[in-house]
Amino acid sequence: MSRDGQDEGIKVAVLDTGLDVDHIVFKKSLKLHGSKVLCRRDWTKLSSATEDEQQDASIDESTDDMVGHGTAVCDIIVRVSKVQLYVGKISKAAQFPKDAPATVAQVSQHVRIG
Repeated sequence: MSRDGQDEGIKVAVLDTGLDVDHIVFKKSLKLHGSKVLCRRDWTKLSSATEDEQQDASIDESTDDMVGHGTAVCDIIVRVSKVQLYVGKISKAAQFPKDAPATVAQVSQHVRIG
């Protein structure tokens, strides 16, 4: 709950294959409890990026989920409760790369969800 008594939703970060924000089922589910997607970032190139490039990881089309798994996970989450959703794409394929744990560790150093 916020100080003014209004529920802002639970802050949830999903590190997966991205998110298809235009997926018809996800769009419908997003409205169930008034959830919002607050941030999407592509972290798939994090391990090879320079420090400046890591800081500039931004919202762009590359966060689109071409696999569907990340979108399905996000859909389940927004169906349960009102959330503020932060999505990080850490894989472009259903099979996560071997360096996925290292990427998650690096992402956790760059991200702070108030």
